[in-house]
Amino acid sequence: MSSMLFAFTLASAQQTPNNTKNKKNNTTTNKNNTGTNKNNTTTTTTNSGTNTNSTDTNTSGNNTTTGTDHNGMNHGNGDMSGTMVSTGRYAAMGVQTGSLHRKDAKFLVLAGSSNTLELQLSKLAQQRATNQAVKDYANMMVEHHTMAAQEMKKLLSSKGAMIPDTALLPMHKLQIETVMAAQGADFDKAYMRIMVDAHEEDVDEFEDEVTDARDADVRAFASRMMPVLQTHYSRAKEIRKQVR
Repeated sequence: MSSMLFAFTLASAQQTPNNTKNKKNNTTTNKNNTGTNKNNTTTTTTNSGTNTNSTDTNTSGNNTTTGTDHNGMNHGNGDMSGTMVSTGRYAAMGVQTGSLHRKDAKFLVLAGSSNTLELQLSKLAQQRATNQAVKDYANMMVEHHTMAAQEMKKLLSSKGAMIPDTALLPMHKLQIETVMAAQGADFDKAYMRIMVDAHEEDVDEFEDEVTDARDADVRAFASRMMPVLQTHYSRAKEIRKQVR
């Protein structure tokens, strides 16, 4: 975080003939509400201040916030737009957020990871599923989520962002491992259970983004995908009942 320089003027202490006091260990100068305290790292000048113990810097009413959110993303502009540097977990996943707002970037990372989960498991189901309804569902999923992945890549590219196909969140990795360990009819059950759970979460996340997205293009993407995901969710619940 950039340090901010503050100019201040020390005024000479007025002396009176009958009352002059010098304090060796404490010198305080006050002029126009500007003060410097040797034991305090905060300097305030005309309502502008810097606190060295905080990651927030507030200057003349323009809020500039630098910090790291709970998802490991580092952001640097007060309105959370503009160039952003991904750190922590997102950086380890190879994610580059470009000009995306923090909220939109978080949504797209989750959506991309979920899309990869559903695509990988559906390709596996095309080979392993024993129930024809499960196979048909997997075929639909591969077709739809392949197109969704392509559309998301175009959206990310237009924002100077990038989310690798391998960018899987831990919870999605665990779900893949769980389904891969199953065989036969148990595979059908495990696959459809994950499809129900994943699409329930998808619908919730996409509905929220349609309402609260900061970027119009991201909102439009979420709006286009909503009917598809709702269809996937409804069909998954129907097939799950068949294979229990």
